[in-house]
Amino acid sequence: MRPCWRMATAPPPASHHQTTLQCLAHTLGVEQAVIRVLDGLRKQRNLSYYDGEPISQALLNEYVEQAQRRLALAQTRWQ
Repeated sequence: MRPCWRMATAPPPASHHQTTLQCLAHTLGVEQAVIRVLDGLRKQRNLSYYDGEPISQALLNEYVEQAQRRLALAQTRWQ
């Protein structure tokens, strides 16, 4: 069984997703401006998932683009 990295002690309203985003500055050197963009995307995702708010194609494209950028950064950082 794989270990779980979820923050069990995070007080509300912090979530393990927020904690993960905040760690990007330390682990990958991601700028705070980018982290704010990612946090905005996280909030939109939550609205969609929990409240049924639709996600536009443009927002979906932004999700994918940001994920690809973080993946490329991680791959070059730890090669």
